Amino acid sequence: MSTGTGKGVIGQAVKRKEDKRLLIGKGIFVDDIVLPEMLFASFVRSPYAHARIKGIDASGAMKLPGVVSVVTGEEFASFIKPLEAHSLLDTSAAESLKDYGIAVKKAIYHGEPVAAVVAVDKYVAKDAIGLVEVNYDPLHPVLDPEESMDDKAVRVQDGTPSNVVWHRIFSYGDLDKAFSGADLVVKSRLYFHRVMTAPLEPYAVIASFDKGGGILTINSNSSHPGRDAFLIARSLNMSPNKVRMICQDNGGSFGNKNNMYPYIMLVGYLAMKTGRPVKWIMERNEHLLASSHGNEMIYYGEMAFKNDGTILGMKARMIADEGSELRSEPRGATNWIRQLTSVYRFRNIQMDINCVLTNKCPTASMRSYGKQQHSFLIESLIEKAARQLTMDPAKIRFKNFILPKEMPYKNPTGGVYDGGDYPTCLKRTLKMVGYEAWRERQRKLREEGKLIGIGISVAMEAYGGNKSQMALWRKGLKSSGDTGSAMIKIDAEGHVSASVDSMSMGHSHETTTAQIIAEILTLSPDDIDVFPGFDSWITAYGERGSGSYGSRFGIVHHGAILGAAQKMREKILRHGAFMLGIPVKKVDLVQGRVRVKGTKKSVGLKEVGFNAWMNTGVLPKNLEAGLVAHHVYNAPLKPLEAPELGRGNFSLTYSYGAAVAVVEIDRETGMTSLLKFVCLEDPGKCINPMVCEGQVHGQIGHQMSAALFERLIYDEDGRLLTSTFKDYLAPTAADLPKLETAIMETPALFTPLGTRGMAEGGGAPLVAVVNAVRDALSPLGIELENSYIEPEDILKRIRGSSHR
Repeated sequence: MSTGTGKGVIGQAVKRKEDKRLLIGKGIFVDDIVLPEMLFASFVRSPYAHARIKGIDASGAMKLPGVVSVVTGEEFASFIKPLEAHSLLDTSAAESLKDYGIAVKKAIYHGEPVAAVVAVDKYVAKDAIGLVEVNYDPLHPVLDPEESMDDKAVRVQDGTPSNVVWHRIFSYGDLDKAFSGADLVVKSRLYFHRVMTAPLEPYAVIASFDKGGGILTINSNSSHPGRDAFLIARSLNMSPNKVRMICQDNGGSFGNKNNMYPYIMLVGYLAMKTGRPVKWIMERNEHLLASSHGNEMIYYGEMAFKNDGTILGMKARMIADEGSELRSEPRGATNWIRQLTSVYRFRNIQMDINCVLTNKCPTASMRSYGKQQHSFLIESLIEKAARQLTMDPAKIRFKNFILPKEMPYKNPTGGVYDGGDYPTCLKRTLKMVGYEAWRERQRKLREEGKLIGIGISVAMEAYGGNKSQMALWRKGLKSSGDTGSAMIKIDAEGHVSASVDSMSMGHSHETTTAQIIAEILTLSPDDIDVFPGFDSWITAYGERGSGSYGSRFGIVHHGAILGAAQKMREKILRHGAFMLGIPVKKVDLVQGRVRVKGTKKSVGLKEVGFNAWMNTGVLPKNLEAGLVAHHVYNAPLKPLEAPELGRGNFSLTYSYGAAVAVVEIDRETGMTSLLKFVCLEDPGKCINPMVCEGQVHGQIGHQMSAALFERLIYDEDGRLLTSTFKDYLAPTAADLPKLETAIMETPALFTPLGTRGMAEGGGAPLVAVVNAVRDALSPLGIELENSYIEPEDILKRIRGSSHR
């Protein structure tokens, strides 16, 4: 059976198992699924950012042939309970929020669902939403988060005492001493713009309800089905065990599909109401309008330095524009706590966090969720200090790096860094780009009047989150650790199959899962069939944690796969030893065969599988029948030491990387051109280098594009102006430069395989581009404090510069 030894499979660039079925069009996406008597849903959406709903007349829509039902927000609210994601917060403002996933009496952002139409096909449903008449009374929208914080500001949600729904100050070390002893204090008001991911496949849901069994089956492309089932069940007054979640092939998420549970709940109710399966496929403009946006943040930051560049401390006031609901927040607003000082050695820091509602689409997770914003804060202040101290930006970073000999290093919160070599990471990245040569070339080109900039960024991305982070938001919450689940089965014919409580969205989970199992069972990855998706009734299940988010697959799921493979190996050896009639200590597993050590006598998996399943009458009492191994990996993360002080280890692994960008700015247009870009990442042990490289390309594409192309823009009335790809500039490969990447492997100290999460980047690609533009504009005395490089703004600044 086996086509390989398994030895050395981990670490090899094995070709992706997924590619064949996807390339020949045999993948199964939600819209490929057709169920008997299936109906189709479409949503009426608010054209206003803030408006009372005085009435809804659905009579015109109901007259259209093929329309089955029109459901308003008030009808939904009469049956379902409000969603409870925000219930983790213990503030009076947060506890007064009521989120039904749809507008009830008042619309609070442009594009919010107001009513749902169900029809016999998607075209009738789409036509019918234009026949639903909604009587609106427009209200003043609150769009500026700083204005929204004012006690006199219009409330985004009725009944809330304030638009500031969560506020807390976290302090570490002796801040007064750090700043009073500083030779230099740099200050900036920094703005991280609103952006989002743009997966090929937007949200998609099919819900069907078995009234007899009370079973709600959901086919969706969610990336967090375990939590979704729990939240949906509570809103629909069901047991979570009655909600079956199925997720198959997925056209990308990048964090965005962690937060589609409100729509899943609404479509679930429509199936329950109509008694027929209901399909809803989100359109692109809906996705841009009303899925979830990335964190938009304002920082008032200060950093204290010695004249030699040593960082003494930092303080920042963060204003997080959460949009109109809290559906995943304040996780993004507090994710900085997982990597407080990034890769740098300073101990004095204060973060003043303000989570504020505005009349915009809710924010939620996005690649490098809340962490790229924190890197933008730290790296921007370091860059500014380097200019004022006339230090090379690389030198000031080398001055402050945590060193390899200090690992495992405990940061001020108590986070324990799991190894790494930050100086070598940056040295290798600088060598890749040809840093010294570019600096010399920059000097010559500047003499010719060229605006050439070189930008550096080093960033951290903490993965494997501790559930205890939630204790920051609600006192006394008893939740900690993180788990992943995997199951391996060998049938009576010797075929090996596996599943995990996760799903791939382009991550190559089937390939890397097969590599780990093949290594332990001495097989080839081709011998392993991996379930291509997730089914809460069939695959390995991890309760509310089930899903693919926060780059946890390389941590908890690798641990689970390894544990299940080791258990299966032990079972195979015990069954094989019994069949060979010798003690288990005298056999080994070689090329998928149980072999007597020092001889050629052996039995293969086919024989072992048949005997374990089909000849159970001969098995001794101490030998379990069958070959099934299930393992739940429990990450070694403990409850927080002092949640009231923001102290504890919030993550298991701390990936990191560096990026360097070289840009030229056109004086006549303000346009930025990328001349060279390099990026290096350390993901710990790489299971598959080809997969790792591809993931790094993805992170660069997202964050480089966020700096140069992608921005969500609202007008003064709160209408989203960038709701199509004509306006929201999601680039293609042709718009990006050649990407030069490298992987540096420093095994993680606390995971079973030495792996870390990877490829969210921590903002390094974005900040490198921004810093390069800052460097290019520095001879003109121009300070850039936004994360988005807007050509019109750059041109205006160039023309207004006295150094032009």
